[in-house]
Amino acid sequence: TLGHETAGEVAAIGPKARGVKVGQKRLIHPWIGCGKCEVCRSGNENICLTPRCLGVHVAGGYSDYILVPHPRFLLDIGKMPPEEAAPYACSGVTTYSALKKVGKRLQTHPVVIIGAGLSGMYQLHRLRELGLSVRVFEAGTGVGGTWYWNRYPGARFDSESWSYGFSFSEELLEEDRKSTRLNSSHV
Repeated sequence: TLGHETAGEVAAIGPKARGVKVGQKRLIHPWIGCGKCEVCRSGNENICLTPRCLGVHVAGGYSDYILVPHPRFLLDIGKMPPEEAAPYACSGVTTYSALKKVGKRLQTHPVVIIGAGLSGMYQLHRLRELGLSVRVFEAGTGVGGTWYWNRYPGARFDSESWSYGFSFSEELLEEDRKSTRLNSSHV
């Protein structure tokens, strides 16, 4: 089944699982590799040639339950509601990974974000919170990204839930609610 952006409650654990307990709320990191090849063993499971990504290669978030192969893929979300945490499994991890690679250069060089879709807007929001110099370049005439400009006119995201989109910013979420370009009949 589909569903790579998933967070929820741990329903059961295996006998070797450590660091997680039944009933805890966790975000599931979906970009899982085979765990056996040299790429996986070097810590780069996200680029494994025989991936086991949840919701893509194996059952994901639209299943009744998800089998997660190791507790390291379960991230503590604290008191954050699971429906708010779920998008971080994709857009959050994608943008965070890029920033991690850039490292300390973020403090001394301006940041350029290509694309004003969900991931680009999320990253813009986070970098501005850090007080960094940021520019966004978008091929379209406004925000929206691929889903808005190329795939489903009127839809900003690949989800039926408008709250999915800008859940990282109450201000953006409210602005998007008021937008005439996006309403529930378009999603």
